[in-house]
Amino acid sequence: GWPVTMVTLETTASDFYALHPAVERVGLGVSGNSSGIWEATRNNLHRIRMIRRAIQASRPEVVISFMVPTTIITLLAARMPRVPVIVSERMDPIRSPLPRIWNTLRRMTYPLAHAVVVQTPEAQSWADGFLRGEAVHVIPNPVSTSLRANATDMSNGVNLGEGWRHVVAVGRLDSQKGFDLLLRAFAVCRENRPGWKLTILGDGEERERLEALTTQLGIGADVQMPGTV
Repeated sequence: GWPVTMVTLETTASDFYALHPAVERVGLGVSGNSSGIWEATRNNLHRIRMIRRAIQASRPEVVISFMVPTTIITLLAARMPRVPVIVSERMDPIRSPLPRIWNTLRRMTYPLAHAVVVQTPEAQSWADGFLRGEAVHVIPNPVSTSLRANATDMSNGVNLGEGWRHVVAVGRLDSQKGFDLLLRAFAVCRENRPGWKLTILGDGEERERLEALTTQLGIGADVQMPGTV
């Protein structure tokens, strides 16, 4: 029942799946890397202007911003319309330190947020170090224990097969996701537990390294990485 506008720095051309038709989708097309500090400053000022325009156009009651440094840029953009902003830290800020300039800006801008959402009590302790306690909220990632999957529900070359037990992991193939640890753990468990297969859904820059690791561990026949589905 809420009117929702989803705004991203990317264009809509990068969308992988369709949203609910009631959601207004806005792609700003202002993402990308910068070659130096002056270009980065100019590009981020442009992003602030574009986000501010998107906020003004949608006239929201509240803005929810995900992932640093977009959260910082959004807080700066929302100052002029004076719209309440909730920011959500999707990574452990202790284990994922920012460059000095972004860390300084985060400490300067996060006190402007109406609320700051973190995922763990440890991250809450970090946030309590520079934010008022009532503004910090812990909301862990949801996990449903009632999901069921059928082989007919899978696509894009995913073959669950008959008579096998399966471990399924989902995420981009990035070093921070730790799929190399999963592969090593699966290799150890598989020695005493035949009849299991591992499927990793997602894609990314670590694909070649992970595929080489499956060969090195001798588990290639029982691991499949079909990509993004």
